[in-house]
Amino acid sequence: MTRTWPVFALLLAILASSTAFGVPAPVDDSQRYAGCLALAGRDPARAIKAAEDWRASGAGAPARHCLAMAYLAAGHFLRAARELEALAEAGGASALMRADALAQAGEAWLGGGKPNKAYLDFSAALAETPTGAPARVTRYIDRARALADLHDYTAALADLEQARAIDPKRAETYVFMASAWRALGELGPAAKAVAKALAIDPKNVDALLERGNIRRLEGNDEGARRDWQALLVLTTEGPAAEAARVNLAVLAHPASP
Repeated sequence: MTRTWPVFALLLAILASSTAFGVPAPVDDSQRYAGCLALAGRDPARAIKAAEDWRASGAGAPARHCLAMAYLAAGHFLRAARELEALAEAGGASALMRADALAQAGEAWLGGGKPNKAYLDFSAALAETPTGAPARVTRYIDRARALADLHDYTAALADLEQARAIDPKRAETYVFMASAWRALGELGPAAKAVAKALAIDPKNVDALLERGNIRRLEGNDEGARRDWQALLVLTTEGPAAEAARVNLAVLAHPASP
C-alpha cells in the first residue's frame, strides 16, 4: 500500500500534566522538549546525544520521547520502536498515552521492516483507544497497513471496513482499500474504491497513483499516464511522486518481449 510516511504526533500531552507518565514535567522542560524535537528534525545525531544526556539526568518521559523521535529522524527505526514501547509501559501512563506511544512504535516497526511487531503494537493501541474516539479510525488504518505488509489483504480489508464505518468521508481509507483489492486481483472493487477516494479528495496524490496502477493493469496505459502526470503536477516529492516517475519511465520505455 503506497503511503507518504506520516508526520509523527509529538505527544505534547506528555508535558500537559505534571503527572504525565508519572514523571514530573516542570514548565521549563516543555521548552527543552520542544527544542529537542526541533533539533531532531534538523540534526538527528545531535538530538540523540542531547536526549540521551537529558534522560541520564532523570528527565524521564519527555527525554525518552525526544530520543525516540531523534532515532526515527536518523532512520534508526528499531531503536525508536523499543523506546516508544518502553514509554508506553512506563508507570503512571494513561490509556491515551499508552495508545499514542504504541501507535508510534507500530509506525517505527513498519519503517524497520517488522510488520509482525507493528501489528501487535497497533492492536494494543487499538485496544487502549476508547470506542467512539476519532483515533480509532487511524488505528484501524494503521493495523491494515501492517496486515498488508504481511500480505494478509483480506484481514486488511476487514480493518479498513471498520475504519470506513466510523468515518466514511476519509479518502485515505478508500485508497488503502483500492490497494488491497488490487493486490487480491480484484480490479473492479479496486476501481470503485479509488473513485470514492478521489470523489472525496480530487488532489489526493496516493489516490492518483493508485488509480494509475489500476488503469495500467486494466490495459488503459493512456489513463494511467494522465493520472501519474497529474500527480507530478501536484507534487514532485515523496514516495508517491517517486513511484509515478518510475511508472512513467516504464511506460515510455517498455521492456522488450
